[in-house]
Amino acid sequence: MSLKLPAPPGGYDRADQAQMRGALERADLHNRKLNQDIELRNGTRLTFYDEHGTALIYDGAILGGLVRSDTASQGLSPTEQANARTNIGAAATGAGGSPGGTSGQLQYNNAGAFGGFTASGDATINTGTGAVTVSKTGGVAFAASATTDTTNAANISSGTLASARGGAGTINGLLKANGAGTVSAAISGTDYAPATTGTGLLYPNGSGGFSNATIGAGLSFSGGALSNTVSAPSAANPTATASDTAVNGTATTFMRSDAAPAVQLGSASQFGVVKVDGTTITASGGVISASIASPAAASQVGTSEGTTSTTYTDLATVGPSVTMTTGTSVLVIFTAGAAKPGGSANTSLVSVAVSGATTVAATDGNSGSASPPAAGFVFAIPGMVVLTGLTAGSNTFTLKYRLDGGTTVNFFNRRISVFRLN
Repeated sequence: MSLKLPAPPGGYDRADQAQMRGALERADLHNRKLNQDIELRNGTRLTFYDEHGTALIYDGAILGGLVRSDTASQGLSPTEQANARTNIGAAATGAGGSPGGTSGQLQYNNAGAFGGFTASGDATINTGTGAVTVSKTGGVAFAASATTDTTNAANISSGTLASARGGAGTINGLLKANGAGTVSAAISGTDYAPATTGTGLLYPNGSGGFSNATIGAGLSFSGGALSNTVSAPSAANPTATASDTAVNGTATTFMRSDAAPAVQLGSASQFGVVKVDGTTITASGGVISASIASPAAASQVGTSEGTTSTTYTDLATVGPSVTMTTGTSVLVIFTAGAAKPGGSANTSLVSVAVSGATTVAATDGNSGSASPPAAGFVFAIPGMVVLTGLTAGSNTFTLKYRLDGGTTVNFFNRRISVFRLN
């Protein structure tokens, strides 16, 4: 080791001198001196350098062999050789002696003495360099992959990789992997669509594959085209009549978009289309309404007017009269005031006539009458009659007047009311 001292002070310093002497003494403890044993402890080694600068490193075991050889050449007994190895801390490795075998052989412990052997079989040794080469095992030469990086596919030029190792092995066809490094043959129809036959179609079969589809009636498949083989029907005009009963047709034609079937007319015995009469029933905007006539009508004339006619006649002011829509029967109620200014007593009559849909003349059978006892009396003529056999529709009811003779009778406050009975 090198001895390195601190820089000297500028002048004499006793403390510095004492420190320097102590450093020299401590460093001297590590120096190897003549006629003094060299101790190797705690795994330390002894290093020599030859003329080429190559380091020769020796530990206790190596030095034990050297001492054994050296002491043997000096004629020391085995006990003396062992004592020498003990003195330098080297473990005994067997009996001492000269190298065994012949030049270039490897040394081995042969019952306490050196023996030599020549590498053979699976290994060879270069005696010039000491390199040992192993090229086979059990007499079988290593494969090329033993000395090649087989993780690089470019270095693999031949051979078959088993399917258990992720290769194809002896499998012929498509492969599928199981996710664990092993492959197996893919199954047609499950793992991939099978090759089609003929000109069929394929459909997913629900099991991960495909199956051949069946072409149904009325269809054909050729050259990749699916075609309809059913002839299209032709258009025709409707011939049936619509009613409340379904008609199952047999024609193979279809009705045009602007055509419409006839609809039967309704009657009391069958369903069908009906048309309103515009009087009793009206229609507007697709909504029908029943025209219900008023059940009664009334009219009056207050003017006092007279007549001497002995047949039913109108006064100067006709009526009163009412016009209304009736059925076949009505109730007519009427009344009139009468006055005979002079002359002898006579009978005055008031009746009703019908015109319009029905014609009925005024008669005594439908009249009301009164006979004052003498001239100068004022009296009332009431009447009520039920008329039947009328023609339903619009009818007009008018009061008519006559005398059975005598002088003029004046009629006033004439009133008529007509009531529908059906």
